[in-house]
Amino acid sequence: MFDIDEPVRETLKDKLSRLASAIPGYGGYVDRDRRRDADKRLRVRVAEYLGEAVTQLQALAERLARELKLDDITKVDRAVSDVRAIQSRCEHAEYGASGIFDQEAIDSAKLDALYDHDLKLLELAGAVVEQSHKVAIADDGRVATELEALASAVAAFGNHLSARESILAGKP
Repeated sequence: MFDIDEPVRETLKDKLSRLASAIPGYGGYVDRDRRRDADKRLRVRVAEYLGEAVTQLQALAERLARELKLDDITKVDRAVSDVRAIQSRCEHAEYGASGIFDQEAIDSAKLDALYDHDLKLLELAGAVVEQSHKVAIADDGRVATELEALASAVAAFGNHLSARESILAGKP
């Protein structure tokens, strides 16, 4: 049974963390690695979110195939390819920091800028998913128009992702 007066035992992880924090300069590496991991997790989440757009568009393509609307299927398949391309670019983008023993390390300010940039990617991914939903529910006469708006949302996401790569390269 747990005794409320019993002191909480320090775990090995806690002890090692406390020991590591006593090493000058080591805390900065740990913080950078945590931000690097958060950056990667955020981009993976954005890529997963874009998967919702792919799912919606694939369902539309199946519906169009059943209705034998071949011209629209081709356009929707192109949109699926475009979303998958930005999804893959996002998921596999450069991390934004290097490990403790790597020769080149990214500074904290640049990593903060990348993280802020990636938060904007989440917002832009939301626009892609929202527009893919509009495509999926569009009536026959509006599919092409909604696909054009989707292409614009995908382009905006891709441009923002390219800007991210510029930040990593140290370009303004």
